[in-house]
Amino acid sequence: MLWYSTNYLVDVENAIIVDVEATTAIRQAEVLAAKRMIERSLERFDLYPTRLLGDRGYGSAEMLGWLAYEHGIEPHVTVSDQNEEPRFDDVEF
Repeated sequence: MLWYSTNYLVDVENAIIVDVEATTAIRQAEVLAAKRMIERSLERFDLYPTRLLGDRGYGSAEMLGWLAYEHGIEPHVTVSDQNEEPRFDDVEF
């Protein structure tokens, strides 16, 4: 079974959806979509975010480095801890 996710790039201050991209529902695909949407917003609209708000999926070291060091975007995300145990097992759903 394949699961899909829609990913949105939103201008929070103006409550406008700037871009949307559908991906498979895995973290790596969603992170790549976020990067592509940020790059497209610059190319299409000359709109470049100064901050990115996101859930834990965007808190990997690679993504934080891409945001902060390569693009000067201030990340507001929970940092992922690869050693942390999952909170729920599949059977609990």
